[in-house]
Amino acid sequence: MNPETQKVLADTLLAIAQRVQRMDAKIDGLVEAMERAEKATDAAALEAVTANHGPAVARSLQNNRQALRELASKPVDEFAGYMPGAEHLPD
Repeated sequence: MNPETQKVLADTLLAIAQRVQRMDAKIDGLVEAMERAEKATDAAALEAVTANHGPAVARSLQNNRQALRELASKPVDEFAGYMPGAEHLPD
């Protein structure tokens, strides 16, 4: 490969790497914004449930949501015995 072709290739690869880094930073920012929005939504929903149904119902709802989040964070392999065919699901 001649030096001119190598330079063009190196410049192209550098430009691609820089673009990927910028996209990665944007994705990180979007994920953080989504997490903040989810927390705000959760807080507002909890406040509404408390106002409309009382603190006991709100605590129960909060406990159920936490339990679901914990289940969702587990690898699919843990459920393979309970869900036939689960071994084919992506992690």
